[in-house]
Amino acid sequence: MSNKVLAFYVDAPLQSWGVSSQFDRRNTELHPTKSGVVGILAAALGIDFDSLTEEAEIAELAGLRMTTYGIDKNAGYSAARLTDYHTIGGGWQETHKKDPANLFAKLSVPRSANSPAPWGVVQTWRCYLVDAKFVVFLEGNSEVLEKCRASLENPKYGVWFGRKSCIPSTHLSPVIAGSICDALVALSRRIDCPNLPSMVTSRLEERYGDGAWFQRDQPISFKNRKYAARPVCRILD
Repeated sequence: MSNKVLAFYVDAPLQSWGVSSQFDRRNTELHPTKSGVVGILAAALGIDFDSLTEEAEIAELAGLRMTTYGIDKNAGYSAARLTDYHTIGGGWQETHKKDPANLFAKLSVPRSANSPAPWGVVQTWRCYLVDAKFVVFLEGNSEVLEKCRASLENPKYGVWFGRKSCIPSTHLSPVIAGSICDALVALSRRIDCPNLPSMVTSRLEERYGDGAWFQRDQPISFKNRKYAARPVCRILD
């Protein structure tokens, strides 16, 4: 079976691509992650995370080789980072003032930085990319890619870029071609942006080589939150 390349467009007001974030500070990578992209495909295909075949279905998608292109920030927009402050809980503060012994009310009072108390409103800092644009390329078996392309055209479940608040602002416009260069040209025609190939500013390739590092975003199971490391290499044009 021959290999092909699937390309699709990632454009949204907000994106968030986490790898190792835990607890209260949720950072984002500067490019889409493999786990995030496979999650998009899994949602579009309607993969049931509770099914007995979930790991096998995810393995088929995760076996595709991924490359991402960042689009030049000077091409009519300016990408930036945004940190959003969240609290989880709250609403019982007034009750706590009237009855300081009320446990439920106590859980809703923000904890001071030097307080040893185990309760308090949970605070989180969530990072996003603002107005970022990417092209995602997936290389592998043509039958698998065609199945992915069809699902991205008509997804079974909702598609978002990292978090449910990160909704696409344009159609993903998936195309399949024989190489990354051909796929980029085909995508530029489909989204009516003939200058797209010249607007690339950075690439993140899944490969070994000088300057490569290991990023723990190779999904094994979303249900069990299992991930492996994969080699990635950043190239600036």
